[in-house]
Amino acid sequence: TTWEAPEEYKDQLAALSALAKLTAAHKDNIHEVDPKALASAIEFFRKHANEPARLADLAKTLGALANNEQNRDAIARAGGLEAILQALNGDHVDPEFLAAAIALLNSFAKNDYFKEQIAKLGGIEALILIMLKF
Repeated sequence: TTWEAPEEYKDQLAALSALAKLTAAHKDNIHEVDPKALASAIEFFRKHANEPARLADLAKTLGALANNEQNRDAIARAGGLEAILQALNGDHVDPEFLAAAIALLNSFAKNDYFKEQIAKLGGIEALILIMLKF
């Protein structure tokens, strides 16, 4: 039996893909985004932490947006670090998702405060486990 993805799922993937392409095209000119929109994105990330196919493009988008300090702070306040690590701690082996999520985490790791938070939340262990999978 072949599973046919619901239209809502396909629409979400298409929208996230378009958003990832848009932010990638303008990555050098990222402005502050409404913190409520970022909080919604983090909630979606958290809700679908066990579905990496849904999250790869969102992780790319958040990674680009996190290059702006205000966006990075808003993502963190919304629980972004925890959501990223929750997703990375799964049994995922989807290379596109892992690369995007690790790049997103790296956007935070460039800041000493967030680097400490990543370590406190188990980020180093999560990265080691990912490396051991490959």
